[in-house]
Amino acid sequence: MTEQQGDLYDACIQEMLAYRDGHAKRGLAAAVDEIARVKKASVTTAEAIEARGFARGEARGRAEILIMQMTVLFGPLSEAVLARIRSADIDQLRAWTPRVFTATSIEEMLA
Repeated sequence: MTEQQGDLYDACIQEMLAYRDGHAKRGLAAAVDEIARVKKASVTTAEAIEARGFARGEARGRAEILIMQMTVLFGPLSEAVLARIRSADIDQLRAWTPRVFTATSIEEMLA
């Protein structure tokens, strides 16, 4: 059970006990609303995590393709060049990719 789930469980139990004891005006309806809110937040968080994972996967794939293309053009690449390409963000990789068709050197490629 995650910390967020544990907190939700505790909040639900407290709301139900308060409802039972007549001390809460919000009662069980508030607990149900809180469950719905946390569920929605969980879905939003899961979607954000999935999107970040997809973006990382896209960047890794683009980097490896660029490495293969550059290796065909320029021969084996140094560890420094490989590290630079693999650590580049997606925007930088998108900028470098078309240069495969025009660059005459690694320096020009990664300028």
